[in-house]
Amino acid sequence: MQIFAGQLRDRWGIQGPIILLSIVFAGCSPSTPEESEWSWVSPLPQGNWIRAIWGSGSTDVYCVGALGTMMHYNGSTWSIVDSGTSNTLNGIWGSGPADVFVVGDQGTILHYNGSAWSVMSSGTGLSIDGVWGSGSSDVYAVSGTSVLRYNGGGWYATDPGVTEPLYAIGGSGFGDTFAVGANGTIVHFDGVSYTSMNSGATEDLTAVWSPEPGRAVAAGINGVILHYNGSNWSTKVSGPASYLYGLWGSGSADIFAVGLGGTILRYNGLTWESTSSGVRSHLLAVWGTWAGDVFAVGSGGTILHYDGSTWSSMAGGLRALYRIRGVGATDAFAVGEAGRILRCDGSAWLAQSSGTGIALWGVWGQAANNVLAVGDDGTIVRYNGSAWSAMNSGTTDDLVDVWGSEASDVFAVGDKGRIVYYNGSTWSAMNSGSIVDLHGVWGSSATNVFTVGDSGTILHYNGSAWASMNSGTSEPLWAIWGNSEYDIYAVGRTIQHYDGWTWSTVYTSLSFLMGVWCRGPNDVWAVAASGEVLHYDGVTWATVDSPTTNALYGVWGDGAGDVFVVGDGGTILRRNASATASN
Repeated sequence: MQIFAGQLRDRWGIQGPIILLSIVFAGCSPSTPEESEWSWVSPLPQGNWIRAIWGSGSTDVYCVGALGTMMHYNGSTWSIVDSGTSNTLNGIWGSGPADVFVVGDQGTILHYNGSAWSVMSSGTGLSIDGVWGSGSSDVYAVSGTSVLRYNGGGWYATDPGVTEPLYAIGGSGFGDTFAVGANGTIVHFDGVSYTSMNSGATEDLTAVWSPEPGRAVAAGINGVILHYNGSNWSTKVSGPASYLYGLWGSGSADIFAVGLGGTILRYNGLTWESTSSGVRSHLLAVWGTWAGDVFAVGSGGTILHYDGSTWSSMAGGLRALYRIRGVGATDAFAVGEAGRILRCDGSAWLAQSSGTGIALWGVWGQAANNVLAVGDDGTIVRYNGSAWSAMNSGTTDDLVDVWGSEASDVFAVGDKGRIVYYNGSTWSAMNSGSIVDLHGVWGSSATNVFTVGDSGTILHYNGSAWASMNSGTSEPLWAIWGNSEYDIYAVGRTIQHYDGWTWSTVYTSLSFLMGVWCRGPNDVWAVAASGEVLHYDGVTWATVDSPTTNALYGVWGDGAGDVFVVGDGGTILRRNASATASN
């Protein structure tokens, strides 16, 4: 099943979650001391999407997700488990602590026997989207229009007689299994044969849960919730029209449903009511031991816990970061959603109060006590070494990026061809000669400045006026950076290179490249909305293994040779200098 990845960003037209501000952050160091190529700096322990959760008890809980992500909770801390696969894991269920099944993409099935994980043969190469069982020798999984069954000896495919793909499976016990899927599809298995059921719904159903024989609940897109009374399915009003992806309950009169945008609904036996999750992350699964010990998981490594009265964050749930830039030898700043600003002083990433709740898209600084960040509605804030304060930009147009040759020569660019200039005392409008949205700005000097934007737009400033250049592409360009006036890169669907005379296409990507940064002519980095990371060694562009599928928006490297990337879910990844040098 293809889960909707989030609301479309107005700015960049790509998918990504909208999530809650955090006030505690990890250090600049990697999450582990090993010399791995990439390590999570934020969030911790990791920030990939979590798609399923299950446990044998409150001190033995597993969750699984994107790129083979697996974590275990021992009652006090979450730790990363090596799943042995990079395939996305979609479902988990077990009969006990020494009998756990995990399913995922490309026919992946893993089994845990209490001491080690092993690969099981599924007999399919298709995605397996959900798993449930009534016991150790009666386990079911859904894959396309098939239901896979495990009888204690091996997995084999069964035909439920459906034409629509199935997305989830659940039941109350042996001989009482429900599978749900696209366009309201529901089938029931009584231990001998499958029976198609009339759901009365046309929406895709993405979750199913059964508290007891003759009772079941299914949920799906547009907030649809169906109840089964042993004879018929009926539609219940769920409240918010959110996509719902997970169901679990402590009993027939106490059921939780979770979905996009931090949606959590609770059923009290009569009505479904919305409850505050405290986050805007997308929640994809829910599970608990009882009504006072419930977990919900989702985008950006989000893990929430409910203690019977309130939901609290255990991990993730951070707002997106859009740009990162270094200032001086030890300082770096990252800016993002809802006015979020982080500063790294060489040892730790710390949150700073920006004084605004408006999205900040770009950051640049001349020194650690003179940093500028720009954002929506013409927002410009300045850091003087101790606090951020608002500046008058003279415009209400969104500003997306900022760059300067020095403290008194700064350019900010944004929507509708807007360019404003700072001379060290005031901001004033410049005539760009364009009305297209501009997304990035960089220069090699005060008289050699470039800005890029929609429709392949590249404008050049020679110290007196802006003029249009032939970029060689009609695709949007999202960022620009260079090594010198003769070696500049602009990125979008393609990578355009400027040699001082002409722009030419040097690479074509399958994803939107959102950020670019250069350490030198043989060390150039670009990041993509798909989580892809590219590196140029002076000869070729090559994909560098990335530990995430989160959208990545910005990249920067420090003087020690480390590289940092930022993105959705508060993602900060660090690639250590030794890995970078060997790339």
